[in-house]
Amino acid sequence: MKVACFNVDRMAKELIENTTNITHVCNLKLVELNRILISGDMDVLVCHLAEYDVSLLNDLQTIKKKKPSLPIIITSNNYLEFLSFWCLRNKIEDYVILFEEQYRLKENLLSIAECKLVEAKLLKDELNIKHTAVGDDADLKYIKTKKALQYISENYQNRIKVEQLAYVCNYSVPAFTSIFKKEHGMSPMVYLNKFRILIAKSMLITSKATIADIAYQCGFEDVAYFSKVFKKHADATPRGYRAH
Repeated sequence: MKVACFNVDRMAKELIENTTNITHVCNLKLVELNRILISGDMDVLVCHLAEYDVSLLNDLQTIKKKKPSLPIIITSNNYLEFLSFWCLRNKIEDYVILFEEQYRLKENLLSIAECKLVEAKLLKDELNIKHTAVGDDADLKYIKTKKALQYISENYQNRIKVEQLAYVCNYSVPAFTSIFKKEHGMSPMVYLNKFRILIAKSMLITSKATIADIAYQCGFEDVAYFSKVFKKHADATPRGYRAH
């Protein structure tokens, strides 16, 4: 997993570099933030706010809007209540933590790395594409379905409708739904829920986030519905799964 750092000190950078599954760490200048992060070259952004910087917060908001799947970790020794409220309101944050609590930074990075690995494995298992000739009609259809899986992987924490998935695959909704069921043995929405629950399982084990927070971060707008879907796919409640 590649981590981009902005305004972090040497000790924090070394901690990040020594975290499991971190393959590359780079320090960014302000002018590089949008270009590098939105291009997809980095998996996580760690940003330290030493002072109240409206311009930087606006930049983070722009980045999150353009790349909603990018986790952003904000560290600060000041303004925590304001930052938490501002980030929640603008839906741009993943974590806001005290800078001196560096163990939490490592915990959060490990949680994100674990989720990334789970996402990659699920995508690989679900795709299972054979490297056949480009002229193979069946393979071409599967590649179009792959676009929907990739869209889910990048946007599962947001509201997703079947119309969006059909659109990215250039199909009408009825045609897309039919092809998806043939390809994967389930409807697009069932696949989406299974994907979200797999991510939730990882977060329940690797993070200390509340069940409500995990539900929202996995794209569920209602905690009760999340618990219902989780129990259906995991044969346990979220609380029971975490306890074991």
